[in-house]
Order: sequence, then C-alpha cells, then structure tokens
Amino acid sequence: MGIFKRPIINSLAISLGVLLIVFLLVRTDRQATEGQAAEAQAAGSQRAIQALVERQAEAWRIGDAEMVAADFAEDAKFVVGTIVTIEGRDAIKGAALDYFANYTDTQVEIIRVISDGNHGVVRWDWSDRHRETNARSKAEDAILFEIQEGKIVYWREFIDKVDDQHRP
Repeated sequence: MGIFKRPIINSLAISLGVLLIVFLLVRTDRQATEGQAAEAQAAGSQRAIQALVERQAEAWRIGDAEMVAADFAEDAKFVVGTIVTIEGRDAIKGAALDYFANYTDTQVEIIRVISDGNHGVVRWDWSDRHRETNARSKAEDAILFEIQEGKIVYWREFIDKVDDQHRP
C-alpha cells in the first residue's frame, strides 16, 4: 500500500501544477487580448477622429458646405472665438455657405491632431482670399472639439491672424 501512495501524490501534484500553468497562461492571454482590444479600439477611435479632421479640412478647401455640415450632429454648437456661436447643423451649413460666398482659395494645413476618447484638439494653418477685395488673410487656428456617436457636437476655434512677416 505504501508503494502506491507516493506515485498517486506525485501524479496529483504534477497534474495540479500543469492545470495551474494552463490557467495562468489562459488568464494572461485573455488579459493581453483584452488589452489589445482596448488599444485597437483607441487606435480605431484616433483614426476615425483623424479622418474626420481631414474631411473637415478638405470640405473647407473645396468649398463644400454640405460636406462641412455632414460631420456635425443635428444640435451641434460651432463657436468661433468670442465673436460667433452657431447652433445646429443647418445653421452651420448656412454659415459655411456665407463664408464660401465671400472667400475663395481657402487652404487648410493640418499641423497636429490630438485625441482622447470623444475629445480632440486640432492645430491647423488657414489662409483664404476675400472675393471682393482680393485681400489674402492667414491664421493659425486651434480647435477644441467633442464627438458623440461619430458626430461633432461641439467645435470651438481660437484664431490668431498672422502675416508673413510675423510668422515663425
């Protein structure tokens, strides 16, 4: 009887050890997979926000008010400095149409996009030409925005006008 107890205990210990190792490997793999999924979701969100900013820049470049408005939620708020607050997608489209009626040759160069979840910051350079006076203007623009369900709900611009002589 003494001969059989030892192999059974050894076999049981080895089996428990193997089970523990398998459990730890599966647990570590699951945690890594969940971490990778969270990273992938964040990366996907960042790519989506980058694409949204690029669409906005392109819409302003080509003068497409419909494209400008398409990224905004129905009840979005668009604020330009302390001067103008525009509320609602239709009003944003109307403001874009007014802008395009008065300005042409709009250039937008995206300098940087930073995002964290549903919030983002854009730094872009902007230039345009007034249709009536032919005067060219340039600005450095910082934008704070918030997105919900893939649409912009808040867009706030801080604009510094610049000229070529004072540009770094």
